[in-house]
Amino acid sequence: MMMSDSVWLRARRAFLPFHGVVGVGWGPKVTRGKVVTQNAIIVFVERKLAAAEIRDGEHVPPTFEGYPSDVRVPRLVPDPKGARDRCLTADVRWIDWQKLDRMWHEQHPPRGPR
Repeated sequence: MMMSDSVWLRARRAFLPFHGVVGVGWGPKVTRGKVVTQNAIIVFVERKLAAAEIRDGEHVPPTFEGYPSDVRVPRLVPDPKGARDRCLTADVRWIDWQKLDRMWHEQHPPRGPR
């Protein structure tokens, strides 16, 4: 069963506001390096957290509207020129770059007088 854009958009609205989520997409679910299904909701996070670290109400359920979910960190590689990380795979298209920029500025506040 192919996923519709409306399911993906609802998943994006549901999960993107969560703390640490940097994107929501769809594609294959990978478990222990093997593709277990071709159609899953992929929730990209800044870093994976232990269950106790996840804020109340922000757990990604195992399924969303009948599709399995997969929480993972986007594949990144350091840019040899010293710029911010760049994505190597199709993960790049699912990242919400505005949210990622806001998160970066929250983690790196300006120092000294302006």
